[in-house]
Amino acid sequence: MIADNPKVCIEGHVFYKVEPTEHGITTRYESIIGFGVVESAEEDEIIPGLESITGHYHYSDYPIGKCKGLPMTNVYKVTISKLTGKRNLAEQIPTE
Repeated sequence: MIADNPKVCIEGHVFYKVEPTEHGITTRYESIIGFGVVESAEEDEIIPGLESITGHYHYSDYPIGKCKGLPMTNVYKVTISKLTGKRNLAEQIPTE
């Protein structure tokens, strides 16, 4: 499937709250959408890529190289060519 069409779209968002409005309710959020292409990671990118993910979830000491499932794991990378974002905030929320 990827070989036939490597184009992808990825999305991420932060939900803050739902609140009442004059006409009903609304959601306060920030979101981002990225467009690009996906491809298989090179051999030297697999371990660092997986370490980046486990580190994000506070498991940076997890011994990925010793994982028995590693030979059965496919790792892909996305190269972003375009980003777009949207937000609906009642007040300015600090972005650091």
